[in-house]
Amino acid sequence: MGHVVRGGVAGADFSLDELERAAALLGRSAEDLGAAADCLDGSLAALGRLVVSADAVVAVWSEAGLRRASVSVRAVQLRVGALGAGVLHARRIYEEAEARVLRAVRAARAAVLPLIVGHDLATNAGRPRAATTQDLVNQSPALAGALLPLLFPASYPVASRLGALRDRAHGGVFDTTVAERLYPRLAGVATRLEWVEVSPIEISAVAPGRRVPFAGTVDGLMGLQRAAERPRSGAGALLVTTVDTPSGPVHVLTLPGTQLRHGDAPGSGHGSAPHANPWDAGGIVEGMGLGSQHVAAAALEALDRVGAQSGDRLVLAGYSQGGIHAANLAVEPRLAAAFDVEQVFTVGSPVGNMDLPAGVRALHVEHVDDPVPGTEGATNPDTRNRVTVYLDGYGGGVDRGQGGFGAAHDLENYSIELSGLRASTDPALVEAGAALGAVFAGATAATTRTVSLRRTGASAARAGAPRPTGARGAASP
Repeated sequence: MGHVVRGGVAGADFSLDELERAAALLGRSAEDLGAAADCLDGSLAALGRLVVSADAVVAVWSEAGLRRASVSVRAVQLRVGALGAGVLHARRIYEEAEARVLRAVRAARAAVLPLIVGHDLATNAGRPRAATTQDLVNQSPALAGALLPLLFPASYPVASRLGALRDRAHGGVFDTTVAERLYPRLAGVATRLEWVEVSPIEISAVAPGRRVPFAGTVDGLMGLQRAAERPRSGAGALLVTTVDTPSGPVHVLTLPGTQLRHGDAPGSGHGSAPHANPWDAGGIVEGMGLGSQHVAAAALEALDRVGAQSGDRLVLAGYSQGGIHAANLAVEPRLAAAFDVEQVFTVGSPVGNMDLPAGVRALHVEHVDDPVPGTEGATNPDTRNRVTVYLDGYGGGVDRGQGGFGAAHDLENYSIELSGLRASTDPALVEAGAALGAVFAGATAATTRTVSLRRTGASAARAGAPRPTGARGAASP
């Protein structure tokens, strides 16, 4: 088993921020030194006004000492100021160099993308890996421009310009990624043509609460995730867990992975579900292109039904599709106004384009062979508040040849591999675990409730229900 941890205290963005903070501290120190020199100059002027002849020798000696001290402080002030400017300059140089290297790597991968895809299909049970899937999404306009003339020669004048539809980081002209522009449009088309059901969600039942042992750890959240999946909670359900701590209750909203209905292509461990199931293909469309607007409303009602109070702390967790919704809900204005969203935990979910608030910590778990996280077309930001664990192993007994998205996307494999990191000494992972433990400090048990959901109809979605500001798909395409 192997893994790589990015973000947190080891993140590139965090390092750059630290350089900026260091420069700011040096700047303030230079200002303080300047103020000290001004005080010395003021004392020097006052000393010059001494007229007591008996103290003339002392006055002259003191004047010389003050003058030397003032000159020294001014010199130190200049050196500290120059050092601060140098640190800021180093930050800019590092950032520019990193951007140049990244552009070169992306260009090189794009040039040999067909070979990379072929290698993945041959060595990853017929599936592209996460990084390759990202490349396919980001280079899709250029790929379409290359393939269309082969099928329709007359399309060449138009097809040759399709590469410009990529974002600037991948050789195009747009500031936003292909996924950010494409998915909201695809969601609109899919709902208008009734390919999927994206409509308001209602609560059909709330099961009685069950007391369960709970430790505020990653293993504890994975246990809740397994309980939220269809085999244990039933089709179309989510899990609300209330953890009593000395600092007050903490609610964990756990959202399951995709539950495809009969007739849809099977996914790993997803099974089939009734037409009204909010976690079917329509749920993917809502999460990727419509900001999880209906899921957010249902989540608020579910929390209210289990007794959550305004201002309570909230942790959002999800696997696959559920992780998409969890990340969306973290920036959903209605939830942010009602609860103190502290943590987001996602497993095998495409959340790279989500811009989480600095006050919300996140732990993302992905597998390098899992194509699903790559469908976002972006890696997760390496920021101070976000840690991503990239796994590359497989647990004993896991069938690597299984259908759907394969063993790399299987929740059980994620659980096995993640449990092997309990003793990790990686500083970012240790800090992420400590931050999670702090949220649930003092807790030993929790009350968990299964909340069953169903969609009510498509009329509201086709009428264009408002999208929450800040969520995925919220911006005008």
